[in-house]
Amino acid sequence: MQTITGTITDVIIRRGILIRDEDNEQEIMVNVRNTNRFKIGDRCSIAYDGHVIKSVPPQVNASNIQILRPPFIPVPPIGNIRPPVGNIRPPIGNIRPPVREMRARVVRRESNFLIVQNNADNQVLRIDTNNARFFCPGTQVTIYHRGTTPGQPPRINLVDILPNC
Repeated sequence: MQTITGTITDVIIRRGILIRDEDNEQEIMVNVRNTNRFKIGDRCSIAYDGHVIKSVPPQVNASNIQILRPPFIPVPPIGNIRPPVGNIRPPIGNIRPPVREMRARVVRRESNFLIVQNNADNQVLRIDTNNARFFCPGTQVTIYHRGTTPGQPPRINLVDILPNC
């Protein structure tokens, strides 16, 4: 018995699945009758008898296919959004938190960062920005950000900062 580990690149109904082997980046046709449970992008481990049918692409007859799920890593809640519960597959791709808006007052200015106080809850925050020289202490600003990072004071993941006119 031999195994192949790869990612499904195509599902051919009632015939099999096409995978890209992780070891040699070669596409291999895996002959299986029931293809309902497979999706493009699934990573799987395929056990087969060791015989490879020489064709384009090469073919194997699977005796067992196991879908390998990535480990679920809980994400801390962002605002009022809670992470989903249960055995779910994390999204594929580069997903970033939504941009949020905050109004604040500049407390202190340094060469490359600002210390601001949030108008809503008086929380003191740090904003790293190369444009700090344009904001004087006492100036009211609108901050567009993607959340905060822990620290003393917490840092804002800045998208943009504008003075309130």
